[in-house]
Amino acid sequence: MSLIIETGRLRQKPEKISGEEPASSLEMEFGGLVRPKGPLRYDLTVQLVSGELLVRGKLAIEVDCRCAKCGVNFSRKIGISDFCRDFNLSSKNELINLTSDVREDILLALPMIALCSEKCRGLCGGCGVNLNRENCKCQRQDRKNIWNALDGLRLQ
Repeated sequence: MSLIIETGRLRQKPEKISGEEPASSLEMEFGGLVRPKGPLRYDLTVQLVSGELLVRGKLAIEVDCRCAKCGVNFSRKIGISDFCRDFNLSSKNELINLTSDVREDILLALPMIALCSEKCRGLCGGCGVNLNRENCKCQRQDRKNIWNALDGLRLQ
């Protein structure tokens, strides 16, 4: 796994580390609405600075999502352009595993509510048709709104 850095091999100048790791190496459960579609891609710069390891760079992973409004599956690229971590070093040669830090940043970058588009209209509450693809043919506007009964409620 290339997300492990051996600090004894680093020099004082910044070094580039780029590559791909299978999404399974992150050992994270995305949940039912989001699944990894491809590998994790990373482009990192590592550097020893005053007894610390500084890691900066970019992360990207493509995920398959299910829209929370209409239920349609779609793909989205999750990109993190400002990944940055520093590690205090206690010896000249340590193995630093970035996996948990990378996992954390990816989880934080996932949308709380995955939507296929900002303009997603969702499903009709009456007939269930996807309002993004076709117009609703049910008579929802004629149905009595059960909340109307609260309009007449008088509290004293």
